[in-house]
Amino acid sequence: MLLSIAALPVFPLTIALGSAYGIWRGFLIAMPSSVLAAIVVFLLGQSILRERAHRQVAGWPKGAAIMRAVGRSGWIAILLRLSPIVPYNVINYALSLTDLPPGTYVTTTVVGIVPATFMWLYLGAAGATVAAGAKFTTFQLAMYLLGLIATVLAVWLIGREVRRSVDELTPGRPS
Repeated sequence: MLLSIAALPVFPLTIALGSAYGIWRGFLIAMPSSVLAAIVVFLLGQSILRERAHRQVAGWPKGAAIMRAVGRSGWIAILLRLSPIVPYNVINYALSLTDLPPGTYVTTTVVGIVPATFMWLYLGAAGATVAAGAKFTTFQLAMYLLGLIATVLAVWLIGREVRRSVDELTPGRPS
């Protein structure tokens, strides 16, 4: 939670959870922790850290247009959460500056962070398996590599679509 409040990267911790507990048990730890941290940051951003949140988001060129659009539609918050380009903690603070209702914020957080959470947990679990010196058949190794490639590709494709959607929200963009 402290990493989220300090706006520091949390993905190394998620990778470590995947390494220590595997994908599914890591997911049962990571999701509630991530959502709780996001809620705390949202509440802090709505109150005592509001000025700091404004300063952090001020350097984001498309921020104003996106924040207005998010205030009108919670779906945009999901798109922002799905983007691997925009850091998780920046989104937490940025969304605390919108008119997004708290219930919508929690729902969009839960839905939006699942793909990236699985990706980081998968990387941790796969790394731990390899580090333990596990012997793989050619088929098992192919499945691990295929799963990794599919996961990274899915996150990348989602990110690409999110960038397109965000560009469409930005006024004055070249058509």
